[in-house]
Amino acid sequence: MVTANPTSSTVTLEATTLLAHIGQVVHWLPKREAPRTDLHREVARMEQHLAAETLSRGQILNLRVHVWRLQGSPLRSLLNRRVTQLLKLYGG
Repeated sequence: MVTANPTSSTVTLEATTLLAHIGQVVHWLPKREAPRTDLHREVARMEQHLAAETLSRGQILNLRVHVWRLQGSPLRSLLNRRVTQLLKLYGG
């Protein structure tokens, strides 16, 4: 009988919640924001990957790079905090 690892499922649930919040904030970005589309695509890709397996540190850092490309957006700091929380979940 296979038992589920509660720690792993908790991390996955928290990561899913953080990605959903990041995706919601990305939708609040103005449409004229060029990196918005890249961020939206990256969050969707990470959500799909998380459904199958765990996220890698490289994927999270790649998301951070997309957030850094936002210029002058007041939502940038909120997105940075959420990405930092996601990184901490995976030991970063």
